[in-house]
Amino acid sequence: MDKIIWNKQFNVGIKKFDDDHKLLIDMVNDLLVANEESQDQATIVDKINNLIDHTKDHFRAEEQVMKKHNFPGLDDHYREHLKLLGELETFKRELDAKSSVNVEELSSFLTGWLLNHILTMDIAYTAFLYDKGVK
Repeated sequence: MDKIIWNKQFNVGIKKFDDDHKLLIDMVNDLLVANEESQDQATIVDKINNLIDHTKDHFRAEEQVMKKHNFPGLDDHYREHLKLLGELETFKRELDAKSSVNVEELSSFLTGWLLNHILTMDIAYTAFLYDKGVK
């Protein structure tokens, strides 16, 4: 699977969120590399846990800003966040249960979800929050 290459169409125009998105992409890419290099299971588990933790932190930050500024799409955005976190927890439970996870499947899912989410859901708040002075 190919690594994700950041490009300007992923920018939402809010530095903190753009930085978070770049880090999430780097973390997914790092997971791909770990799998390709057949790194040990403990390393892969650690990378998945770090990715889940960072994703939760990022979602919380986004939701707080959207709530503070009364973004009208907050409920839909929140539901999308819950959906992804549920998927990540499912992968985590599978990993815990059988001591392995299909990293390519996880990475493929995350790549598709992340890029689609940034390009649709996150871009939707850009103009609204920018008008509220969030940069």
